[in-house]
Amino acid sequence: MKIHNPQLCGPPILIECSSETTTPEVPVYVGDHEKGDAIPDVLWITIGVVIGFIVGFWGVCGTLLLKKTQRHAYFRYFDEMKERLFVFVIVKKAHIQRRLGSSYYYIAVSV
Repeated sequence: MKIHNPQLCGPPILIECSSETTTPEVPVYVGDHEKGDAIPDVLWITIGVVIGFIVGFWGVCGTLLLKKTQRHAYFRYFDEMKERLFVFVIVKKAHIQRRLGSSYYYIAVSV
């Protein structure tokens, strides 16, 4: 259907385009290469991402390596999250078994 665009033609539209109308060439942006820049824009983005990753990685890991209190708090936090997730899964499993009417209420837990 070409209700809103009467000049639309070509696949998947059944109307063939005439050979007189050609599509205009779309200019391709190449960055600042044309201006004589030695390093293209993509390289600058890559350099920025790599530097950001290095700074972020060592910002976190360096803090954990150098400050004992931060390291203990960090690992204590993840230990608590592991325990909470474990309890949540066990409670949900028991709840689902109860809702399904299962006679198997005992949950075997191996730690």
